[in-house]
Formats: sequence, structure tokens, C-alpha cells
Amino acid sequence: MCRHAFDWTDPRYEPALIRFDRSEYGGERDILFLPCRLETLEGRPAFLWATTTPRHGADQNLVEIVADIPLRATFGLKDGDLLAVELVLGA
Repeated sequence: MCRHAFDWTDPRYEPALIRFDRSEYGGERDILFLPCRLETLEGRPAFLWATTTPRHGADQNLVEIVADIPLRATFGLKDGDLLAVELVLGA
């Protein structure tokens, strides 16, 4: 398994990025989504997501995962668990 820092600004991700401007939903920050597949969780499709400007005091390196099911409850996940994630960058 390869572990490395994730960088939202990597040009390889640009074609697959889904952006929601704060003006589109009335929020305080823009939101980025990047399609992925959770290899260690039955290959489930999901999205990495983050805001473009973190909240005051938030970890700027934090990347969260959203899916169509509650991942923590379904797979018994807890903070600190490692997951293998494959980015879905194109067809």
C-alpha cells in the first residue's frame, strides 16, 4: 500500500474535480469533490471532499469521504482507521 500526502491542486485531478461555489448553495466556503473507489470497503464508490478554505483551527490536510451509506456504521470504522482509496480520474 502506498501512503502519500494528498494535494487537491495536483493538475492530474483537475478534469475529475467537481466544484460547488459557495454562491451556488449559500455557504461560506467552496467545496471540492473527487470521485473515488474504496478498495478496502468492497470497492464501494464514494467521493473525497474538502472545502477550499478550511474553518479556523481546522486541519488543512484533512480529507473526508462521503458515500451513499453510513461507512462508519456499516463497516465498523473509527477515527484513525486506514483505508485504501483509488481515485477515479477519467473514463
